[in-house]
Amino acid sequence: KVGLVCVIMSLSSYLCTSVYVHSFDTVRNDFWIQDPTSILTSPQKHTLNVLIDRNSALKRNVYPCGNINMPYQIGVAIVDKMELSSNISNTSINIMNYATDVFNNIQLGHVECNNGVLLFVSFDDREIGIITGSGINPKVLSHDDIDSIIYHIGSFFKKQDKFTGLREGIIKLSNHLIY
Repeated sequence: KVGLVCVIMSLSSYLCTSVYVHSFDTVRNDFWIQDPTSILTSPQKHTLNVLIDRNSALKRNVYPCGNINMPYQIGVAIVDKMELSSNISNTSINIMNYATDVFNNIQLGHVECNNGVLLFVSFDDREIGIITGSGINPKVLSHDDIDSIIYHIGSFFKKQDKFTGLREGIIKLSNHLIY
C-alpha cells in the first residue's frame, strides 16, 4: 500500500507524491496508534489509545493557542521497516525525514496550534524518532528530553518488549508535556 506524503516538509506545500510503502491514516480522537503492518495486537493498541486519551485530557496539559488553550496530541506510528515505493530508487531513508512526513500526513496536533507529538518507530531498522509540532515549547520538551526518552524506549526494544517500550514512551512524553 502506498501512502500519500508531501515531499517538501511543509504544511503549506502542495507538492505531494506517493513514495512510501506504508499508508498512514489521519489520526482521530479515539485512534492515536498508526500500525499499518499490524505489529501490535488489537488489545495492545486499545490500551495505548486509552493511555494517550487519559493523559492528553489532563487539564494541566493545555497550551495557549491564540485566545484558547488546547491539549497537546500524542500519536504513535510504528512499522516493521521504513520502505520506499518501487518507483523511487537510489534514495537512502532518514528516520527524521520519514517521521516528519508521517507527522504531516496524519495531521497530528490541532491545526491552529501545531501542538502534536509523534513517536515513530521502525523496528527492523532499529530507529526511533520523536517529532514535535512548532507549538510545543522546546523548554517543555527539549532535545535532551527527547534523547532521554528514546534511550529509555530503546532499552525495552532491545529486550524485544515492543509494547512496554511504546507504553513507557507515551508515559514519558506525557510527563514532559505536563507543565
